Amino acid sequence: MLQTQAEPRCWRQFSGLAGRQWLRPDAFVVLGVGEYELRWFIEVDRASESLPVVLRKCRLYGEYYQSGVEQAAHGGVFPRVCWVVPDEKRAEQLRGAIARDKQLPEGLFVVTASEQALVTISAREDTAQEVTI
Repeated sequence: MLQTQAEPRCWRQFSGLAGRQWLRPDAFVVLGVGEYELRWFIEVDRASESLPVVLRKCRLYGEYYQSGVEQAAHGGVFPRVCWVVPDEKRAEQLRGAIARDKQLPEGLFVVTASEQALVTISAREDTAQEVTI
């Protein structure tokens, strides 16, 4: 692990459609995998929020992505967002909701059950790459 930031250090402020906004991930991590650097915003979902509430947070990530702030600070790279959920049933529900929401940038979000979270964020596959503009 090259870098970790927990709340509130991982929070990001930016100017969005609604003015000054805060993106509040649960964590930010940078992993060194071979010669690659994998950057992730981590969101822990305990299935206590409805899918519309979770999708609003996804749209906030989309606004932050569109702002270009993170990319400007990190060589054009925007971290992927990993939603860690309690089980595969919730993972399927959230994946489906994200896929149906056409406002969200394609490829920005990965959803995984908690027991697979470390494997997911450390994999160097197309599903674990940063988003580059």
